[in-house]
Amino acid sequence: MKKLIIISLLALVLPISALASGPDMSISSSDIRFSTDTFVAGETVRIYIKVKNTGDTDISGYITFYDSSDIIDSSQVVTLVADGANEEAWVDYVVPYKNNFNIRALIKGTEPQDTNSSNDEILTALFSIITDNDGDGIDDDIDNCPNTSNVLQEDTDGDGVGNACDDDDDNDGLDDDVEDEMGTDPEDSDSDNDGYDDSEDYYPLDETAFELIAQEVVVELFEEDELDEILELIDESAQSQEIIEDDDDEMDDVQEETVIERSSGAMLHVSPNASFVYVREGWKTYSFQSLAQGSTYESISWDFGDGSSSAQDSVSHEYQQHGVYQVKLQLVDSNGVVHEDIQQITISFFHLANPFVQIIVGLLVILLLLSVATIAKKPKGNRKEVVEIKDVVEVKEVKKVVAKKKPVAKKPVAKKKTVKKKTAPKKKA
Repeated sequence: MKKLIIISLLALVLPISALASGPDMSISSSDIRFSTDTFVAGETVRIYIKVKNTGDTDISGYITFYDSSDIIDSSQVVTLVADGANEEAWVDYVVPYKNNFNIRALIKGTEPQDTNSSNDEILTALFSIITDNDGDGIDDDIDNCPNTSNVLQEDTDGDGVGNACDDDDDNDGLDDDVEDEMGTDPEDSDSDNDGYDDSEDYYPLDETAFELIAQEVVVELFEEDELDEILELIDESAQSQEIIEDDDDEMDDVQEETVIERSSGAMLHVSPNASFVYVREGWKTYSFQSLAQGSTYESISWDFGDGSSSAQDSVSHEYQQHGVYQVKLQLVDSNGVVHEDIQQITISFFHLANPFVQIIVGLLVILLLLSVATIAKKPKGNRKEVVEIKDVVEVKEVKKVVAKKKPVAKKPVAKKKTVKKKTAPKKKA
């Protein structure tokens, strides 16, 4: 009894003492950062992450970074002293040509072996990627000349089209090529500063001549209906257009925090395109979380493959039975582009949470117990008969052995007959 008590106490104490100390290198999603806040497709950025020692033992290791499931690179080896300063690991990353990305980081190669794996892995939210076809460092979505390099974004007439790609820089109704031929300033709508735009001034280089002479020339060149049409076109082209402004805070809405971090004992799964993560909570229950930020899409739709759906960012779903299901996340961005990510989930029939499996296991246990009970209750007479039969067999075997070893009988030797001599009777005196 005392031994049982001691063993029980040791079983309780040892796990607690094992959790209380040991080597433990950890990382957190809040400690990951980049060398830039703007991610341009094709450019190289540096990813940094702060590494901590939360154990009571000196430890070393390195961090491997992934773009979704594709490995980027592994960092340099970092060494952390117990109760010492944190270290920073990093790798270089070429931004891919796609709409967005997220980063997964994993601690590897620890020495001594890390005893706590619950804080060894993080997964960031999705980061938006901009495209820059002309290489001027400005997102094509806000670049006033997306196909022509225009670093200064000069836009003289403020019509939202940069000078580098605007046929009419001063918006006076005359193309720049035409103004070059006329000798007027393509960036000044009134080259002679007479108060009339070059398109209205029939003497754009003579500030003293405009109206009287111009009217005579116009009347000679055009009919009245044609003149009205030309003047109407000039009036429309002279109106300034509003500048198309993009939301400068769009990138600020991207959060650099992990949507779901793996907790101790939980298995974190990432969808094929890294648009969502999911965790299995039970036999038929799963939790799903979209990694897309609310500002990057107009609508979200889940299809769990069993006729059920949801429009929530984070949702828990319980299936009604075992089987294979296709879970689909559909996102529609502000441009109407549909993004889909599909993950196959298999729910096995053979699970202890399945009532039918519980019944089968219960019946097998009952049959086993009945078999053991039947053997234990077998009559003693039968056992005695078995023992007696065994004794008879053993006796027969012994007789066979004795018979084999019995010596061959020798021929009897004839005994010599002894002849007794007759003695004469003694005479009486």
